[in-house]
Amino acid sequence: MNFVKKTILIIFISFLYIGQVSSSKLPLDNLFWNIKDAKIIDELFIVASFEDGEETSFLIRSKASEEVFMITNKTGLIVEGSEYFFSKMNKKSILLKNASNKKIRISFADAKDHSALAKRSTESKIQNDKPKVRTTMGYSPKDLDLQEAKSIALGLGVPKFLIENLNVLPVRGKSRTGRPGWALTDKFPAIFFTLTPFKENDLILAVDGISSHDIALLNDHLQTKGRGGKFAVEVQRSGDLKMIEVYMR
Repeated sequence: MNFVKKTILIIFISFLYIGQVSSSKLPLDNLFWNIKDAKIIDELFIVASFEDGEETSFLIRSKASEEVFMITNKTGLIVEGSEYFFSKMNKKSILLKNASNKKIRISFADAKDHSALAKRSTESKIQNDKPKVRTTMGYSPKDLDLQEAKSIALGLGVPKFLIENLNVLPVRGKSRTGRPGWALTDKFPAIFFTLTPFKENDLILAVDGISSHDIALLNDHLQTKGRGGKFAVEVQRSGDLKMIEVYMR
């Protein structure tokens, strides 16, 4: 009887061992995600990744502009006007998702990417027709000009006569958690703060969830929604977050 029990135990352990060996040979893509579900963002590639035990970060380069920026497993990336956050990674790429569960994939650089980059660096050619991207903790890739600022202010209900005489731009600033915004400094005329819901040193972070540093997207949103719309403006005031609802009439 003992012989039978020992035989069964040996067979069981053998099957268990075989199962472990087989599972270790599964492709990493099958363990993490189905790559067919994710759109490949081929104008971006990862040139390095870092891990400190708690946070994994990725150094990403744009093929078009050669701009280099960093994201982490806790911060996101703006691509084509949508905010994506890190989800998973494997040996070849990282997977990011947005709030609608739409997936994108950014690949690690290979030898071909590096050789192409070296070739481009010898040419003084600048391409401006590619969509700009930024990290969720990064500033707008371009400066805010006065006409854009006036257009946004008008869309947020600032009286027209104030805008016509406004020649001051907000300055770049960051919230306590590192989010980018536009600060309304003491250079703005006192009447601006008297006739609007904003206060001096307010840091405007987002409108209807759109970052204030996605300037083109924000302007399009304001013009599309237009008068009669209600906007939720997120600001940081005296270190605290505050939501201001703006009704356009």
